[in-house]
Amino acid sequence: MSALEKSMHLGRLPSRPPVPGGGGSQSGAKMRMGPGRKRDFSPVSWSQYFESMEDVEVENETGKDTFRVYKSGSEGPVLLLLHGGGHSALSWAVFTVSN
Repeated sequence: MSALEKSMHLGRLPSRPPVPGGGGSQSGAKMRMGPGRKRDFSPVSWSQYFESMEDVEVENETGKDTFRVYKSGSEGPVLLLLHGGGHSALSWAVFTVSN
């Protein structure tokens, strides 16, 4: 998209609402985390969210492919959740937690 096209599209958008709290120097993400609070990116175990894990091997014309399958629950509909490149099955971990 050219700069001209971009400016034309942006000119049609309504103005942005004010940032809560006066819009100081902190970004929205930092404000939601609270002042001085750091994000925790340490790894978590799959067993915290899933009941079982198994590797499924599938043979093809060039050899074998291995797929890791995590399972949780035994009732209700079956959902197959796929992640994109650069992500892992733990991308869906919180989705499996039941209240």
